[in-house]
Amino acid sequence: NNYILRKDAHLLVQELHKISSNGCITRDDFEDFMEPYCSDSHDEFEQVSSTMDNILGIFDSFDPHKQGFVRFPMLATGLTVLCKGSKSKKLEIGFRLFDVRRENKLNIGLMKLFLQSYLTVLVSVTAYTSLNSVAMSDVCLKLANSICGVAGAADFATFSEWYNNGGHKDASWIALIDRTKWVQWDDTDDVNDGGDDEDDIQDEPYDDSEIQSGEHYIMRLK
Repeated sequence: NNYILRKDAHLLVQELHKISSNGCITRDDFEDFMEPYCSDSHDEFEQVSSTMDNILGIFDSFDPHKQGFVRFPMLATGLTVLCKGSKSKKLEIGFRLFDVRRENKLNIGLMKLFLQSYLTVLVSVTAYTSLNSVAMSDVCLKLANSICGVAGAADFATFSEWYNNGGHKDASWIALIDRTKWVQWDDTDDVNDGGDDEDDIQDEPYDDSEIQSGEHYIMRLK
């Protein structure tokens, strides 16, 4: 029931970009950024503390070695899971962030990080899995190899085709990027929030004015 859950994905990404530096976001800056959202959602200190602990737990899941900072594209892409909007739009926003050279395609390494960003958040918010960061990396690398194939890279249309033509069986968790697919939801008034009407990923033209490519943020990820 956090305010962040009521925010459009591209708006959250833009706001997170403002607190990033050299392609990264520090834990302290992220906590300061999230504090008003948590405070606006709850009246009692205990609830605010619990909510902040959960949000920081998501951050920490991107920082298994406790370095105190995470890469902006991974954190921003992953957090779109908690936002309003369809699965297709959230996936395309993330794809654009990882498209560092504006080539409209991702190589295997970037495809793995793109997928891992979503999976990291989904694993962080559930109590029913024991996947660690190494296991998630392995899972997403296998998927990236399958998506990119011998070409070694794939555009969003190819990714969409892979998912719609059977990839959803190998990565069923991708459906949960649409939060209306979550089994339990605290705020019933917010369930109808623009999620997908169908399970396929829609490959539609994207408005570049909404979100920049990640080329300025993740040149070191290749």
